[in-house]
Amino acid sequence: MKKKIRAKIPDFILKILEKDYIHFGIPKETLCNRIFLKFSFNIVIEKYDNTILDNFQYFQFSLDKINQEYYIKLIEKLQINNESQLIRDIFSNYALSHSFVREAYLFKEKLKFFQHSIETKARLRFHTPEGLIEGSIKSILRDSEIGYILVKLDNDKVYYLSQIEVLN
Repeated sequence: MKKKIRAKIPDFILKILEKDYIHFGIPKETLCNRIFLKFSFNIVIEKYDNTILDNFQYFQFSLDKINQEYYIKLIEKLQINNESQLIRDIFSNYALSHSFVREAYLFKEKLKFFQHSIETKARLRFHTPEGLIEGSIKSILRDSEIGYILVKLDNDKVYYLSQIEVLN
């Protein structure tokens, strides 16, 4: 059974979450679980008070089974009394990072694989918004307008990191 997480978080975080799960093309639950797992390593409890900056809304998501065990251990290790504050701190840490930093953390393994494939000049099969294509990755760069990570292929086509999947 999945554990429901519910916390009151600032509106600006909700807006960033919505923007990101739309951009990344992944469900809210998947994004929230990745954020919980990958951004909880860097939290410093109550490092700033963002309660005066924004309105708050209740936010809810379900933890994956893997994250449920981690959640319990994290609460015990940090001796957390206020679980909502823990969630606010994790998601604030996420939201206050630049978009390419958020994306790099969330898709770290994929990014490392892509960087390695550039070094080895590997020919790969990709699933893209345009369908299946074959080629190699020429470069990885940051979109200067919106900040997300771009992947440029050897055919000079450019895709956002979240839009391209390797099939082989």
